[in-house]
Amino acid sequence: MISLAGEEEYLIRTTNIPSFDQKPSARFLDRLYLQPDPCETMGEFERFTHRDLNYMSLDELHRERRRLRYRLDFDDQPTAWMLERLQTLLHAITLRRRASTQKRSFSQALPKGETLRTVNAEDLPPWH
Repeated sequence: MISLAGEEEYLIRTTNIPSFDQKPSARFLDRLYLQPDPCETMGEFERFTHRDLNYMSLDELHRERRRLRYRLDFDDQPTAWMLERLQTLLHAITLRRRASTQKRSFSQALPKGETLRTVNAEDLPPWH
């Protein structure tokens, strides 16, 4: 896995970063962050509909957000999908953090040595 510093270094070495007085090319912007084509593959469709975020860890969500923000720093006319993607990423990160915090606080509330157990169907009352 490439570290964040490695990703930035790779982008700097493999692309010509435009100066602020010139407009970045579409090729440069696409190398930073490419908008998926939903008709290409199922993976691209899942990414286009943001379903891929469900499978990402919190670190991967943060990495995806950084890459998109880097693209948006240079793109004067981002697509509606990219702006929607950023909002969806921020929402997913918030939910993931909240779930992580609740999970930790719940596990700390258990008495020492106790664990959560799965309820068997036989243990349920007959009306369930």
